[in-house]
Amino acid sequence: MRERPRSLLDLMRVHEGVTIDELASELKLTRTTIINHLRLLMGEGLVKRAGLRRGLRRPSVVYELTANADRMFPQQYEDFSKDVLQELTSREP
Repeated sequence: MRERPRSLLDLMRVHEGVTIDELASELKLTRTTIINHLRLLMGEGLVKRAGLRRGLRRPSVVYELTANADRMFPQQYEDFSKDVLQELTSREP
């Protein structure tokens, strides 16, 4: 995957439900560029429209990741939780 769409996915993973303006501001890209990337990612089934958020003049569409996009990120929660528990139990007096 190209760098820009990947950085967009990374940002969307951290911030649930984001608008085009928020993405453009955070990534320092134009709205047009963000819209093009979102269309590409929606076509691949990685991003979806999640509703509307009240704006100053009009509502903004909110976008979020799909379950397919979530699978693109490492899922090592079990190993991580075991490591944390092991570390905590080794520190107990």
